Amino acid sequence: MEKKKVNNFVIGFIVIVVLISTYLILNHNAEIEHSNTTNSSVNIVNSSIEKYVDFTENVKENAKEINFTISEHNIKPQFKVGDKFKYTIHGSSLNPKNNSADINGILECNVEKLERINGKDCYLLVSKTQTSLPDNSPLKAILSETKHWVDKDTGKIIKTSIQESMIQQKGKVIEMPSSEATIPNETSDIYGNIMYYPWMLALDDNFEMKVNENSQGIKTSFVSVFKVIGKEKINDRDCFKVELRVLDENKHVLLRENIWVDIKKRVLVKAETYSENLKVGEVNLIDYSSI
Repeated sequence: MEKKKVNNFVIGFIVIVVLISTYLILNHNAEIEHSNTTNSSVNIVNSSIEKYVDFTENVKENAKEINFTISEHNIKPQFKVGDKFKYTIHGSSLNPKNNSADINGILECNVEKLERINGKDCYLLVSKTQTSLPDNSPLKAILSETKHWVDKDTGKIIKTSIQESMIQQKGKVIEMPSSEATIPNETSDIYGNIMYYPWMLALDDNFEMKVNENSQGIKTSFVSVFKVIGKEKINDRDCFKVELRVLDENKHVLLRENIWVDIKKRVLVKAETYSENLKVGEVNLIDYSSI
């Protein structure tokens, strides 16, 4: 049972893709079916995203150890208690003419305190996300609060919890059951939220990470490849530019993401998600403050 709970927290940067793209892609798929037209490249993306949404239904009882390699972290977490980060989240329809399908959200992440968990001093990161959905959606908004306990010395996330609620168009609030899990050490580098993942602490000019199919016992044909492709200055912050490519079993690129990570702070500054050459999502750091 605990392994099933743990797998509910399979969170990599593909979660950004799902958060800002899944509704849009499925919505676009419905439009295609309604008009009885076919577009093979879009259908590939749609079928793959549908598989991802259904991930938790396919978890094995005995989860397989994740198959990926990562170099040693070259820096410790750079958080300070009192740090506050604010991001905008935007998703665009696969149909450029359908602006009514766009979604928008705000993510606020605070480093609330140092807390001792499992004999380790940890930063408690509390993230609150509010995502507004289009008027033609049965839901008006999705609210979520996640908590991550980040080891002060190693930067790995050792525990996480999540609470979500959905607001219907008529105003009714649906509370989802809260979940909590301890993260296995061998897979903790890929757990995180939009703002921070432990693998960010390993970034250098030669960084490359590959998360293989069937990782963590989840039946999927996806392969996610992360690679540093340069350095750029974004909003006056020196950043590593990381490219994420999500591949299917035939090595077709399903989705691509450019991720800019602050070199000093090792947090997300900007992310852009693409389906083929069409931008379908964007996340931007708009405010940072520290006590």
